[in-house]
Amino acid sequence: MKKFLSLIFTLAFGLSYAQGTIGIIDGTVSDSSGNAIPSYPVMVIDSSANGSITTTTLLTDLNGYFNDTLLLGVAGSITLSVQDSCTGAFQNTTLPYSANAIGGGVVVITSNTVICGGSSSGGGSGGGSGGGSGSGNTTGCNASYQFDTVLTGMGQVVLYNTSTVDSLYSQYGTVSYLWDFGDGNVDTAKYPTHVYTQAGIYSLCVTVTGSVSSAIGMSSCSDTYCDTVMIDSSGTVSYKNVNVVLNVYSPQQMTISEGSLQEVALYPNPSQEKATLEVEKSSTVIIRSIEGKKIREWKTDAGSSPLPILAPGTYIIQIQDDSATQSLRWVITR
Repeated sequence: MKKFLSLIFTLAFGLSYAQGTIGIIDGTVSDSSGNAIPSYPVMVIDSSANGSITTTTLLTDLNGYFNDTLLLGVAGSITLSVQDSCTGAFQNTTLPYSANAIGGGVVVITSNTVICGGSSSGGGSGGGSGGGSGSGNTTGCNASYQFDTVLTGMGQVVLYNTSTVDSLYSQYGTVSYLWDFGDGNVDTAKYPTHVYTQAGIYSLCVTVTGSVSSAIGMSSCSDTYCDTVMIDSSGTVSYKNVNVVLNVYSPQQMTISEGSLQEVALYPNPSQEKATLEVEKSSTVIIRSIEGKKIREWKTDAGSSPLPILAPGTYIIQIQDDSATQSLRWVITR
């Protein structure tokens, strides 16, 4: 028997060295009173660095215990995910692993989960020089947005959609958005554009919803965040005049770096075909689509220069000099 077990482990380690990493998985699932929960599903998610995702579902035994040994990818991360049947939330323990650990042994990840009024504890270790640490995560949906006080004005309101969802929903399920502009109009885009045609005070709300299917059914989360948009027909600095355009962007698209901002001008804006950009310093100019895709990039000296003729739409112009970066919204009409 000893020789047979030795042969199994020798083959296992040889296989891990050739094709991937051996992962040893164990843990328990219990309720808040300490009672073991048998036949409870535990999802094992292997996210390999090459982009592949493998999901395995284990069931706890009569003592609420689960364990398994799996062949993982060469490098990536492994997640033990247990859905709380009372709240629907997922409790996750994640451990990264890398190729450095392959020659030195195995990766071990443990999760002891308490559901229906408790939380999980988890940890992990890796052989050789490639180790890691596990942590629990019960985040669901968090709706939010922020006003850009620098770019807001001149007939536009600029927002950043800073909503977040648990990675289990974004990677393995679906995420949706609902914007209520407070004037009877809604939009389901992540980064919408809306025009307010009348002065007034509007309650602007964004709702983010996530859903995912697991071994014990469908789980979902939803959160709503609201704030007030004030549009003064007499012309205030923050929100001025009617026909105010509200634009929602990704926070990464319109970052203004700290530093001394040069004076820049873009006119006419909106434009039908031709437009001119004026800068004070030699700069790098980048034009991006509303989704963030780079369309054009060039260097320009101080002074004015014509912008390229593009298709109608909304674009982001980034101006980078030696001390700061700033962004402008450019609208091309038909």
